[in-house]
Amino acid sequence: MRRLPVAACLALAAACGPTRSWVPLEVDWTFGGKDCVSAGVAKIQIDIVNETLTPNQFTCAEAGQGASLGDFLAGPYDTTVTGFDSGNNIVYQSTRTLAVRSGGKNVIPFDAAPTTGTASLRWTFAGKGCDAAGVATVSVSLDNQVITDAQGHPDLPCKDGTVEGTTIGPLSPGSHTFALAARGAGSNYAAGNVNITVAVGQDTLVPVDLATAAPTTASAEVRWNFQPGGKSCANVGADHIYVVFDPAADGSGGKMIADTACAGVGGPVTELQIVDVPKGYHTFGIQATRGAPPTLIFYTHHPVTTLFSAPFTTVVDVTAEATP
Repeated sequence: MRRLPVAACLALAAACGPTRSWVPLEVDWTFGGKDCVSAGVAKIQIDIVNETLTPNQFTCAEAGQGASLGDFLAGPYDTTVTGFDSGNNIVYQSTRTLAVRSGGKNVIPFDAAPTTGTASLRWTFAGKGCDAAGVATVSVSLDNQVITDAQGHPDLPCKDGTVEGTTIGPLSPGSHTFALAARGAGSNYAAGNVNITVAVGQDTLVPVDLATAAPTTASAEVRWNFQPGGKSCANVGADHIYVVFDPAADGSGGKMIADTACAGVGGPVTELQIVDVPKGYHTFGIQATRGAPPTLIFYTHHPVTTLFSAPFTTVVDVTAEATP
């Protein structure tokens, strides 16, 4: 834990004058009134202003109820307790002033408040339940990104025990948009633009009925900028943009599937909608050219792999760097 250099002053007590005593401090934490397991906290971090704690991070298994932090002088200490989930998202955090008092070990309870909320989707399919509609799995998109389970699979079970639906979280407070799709017995189902508002520390119930549809392929909203500096094509002197489908990890190869002039109505073009994207993982990149015949001046050096699932539109943010 913490090591404090008190020996010198103790050895020279007379020269130091009146001394202040060092007090053992233990902080016992909870998260929204729950222990770390019940709150879904995997890692706890504690920080005290102007103090170095070693260690200052603990797993739930190591310190599920709290930790002894060492010896402190009596006085106020601004302290922050943060709880992370298994995905390293901050799901609980609070800062308060701890008053350490002399006269024996201080054991101080600290309840960290939630920073996020959740959404519980409860679905039907043209008014029918999972079994009646013959639906085994459902695909969900949140804010134009496909949701996966803990193993990275985009097809979520239609039923979680007796519940026909799923809970998605953690979600930042504010507005979010869901889209859903499923394949049933002889029918396809889809629902888009399901808008919700998430409140901190609360679960938002979202009933949604998927109508019959025919989802076959996905779409990509490819957005780009030029690095360094996040510039537009006009800023770097490009007059044409080409969108490349499934380039290699170094940006080479791939198939050119769309192109656009840099300047459009209202200003520089910074995104294109790409349709008929096959289901699965794909990469996108861009190439920027100047002049005639065209000279390549920027391209995507490191394409990012993105998951696509029909019939959702997934946002893909692409950067391009100058040619070597």
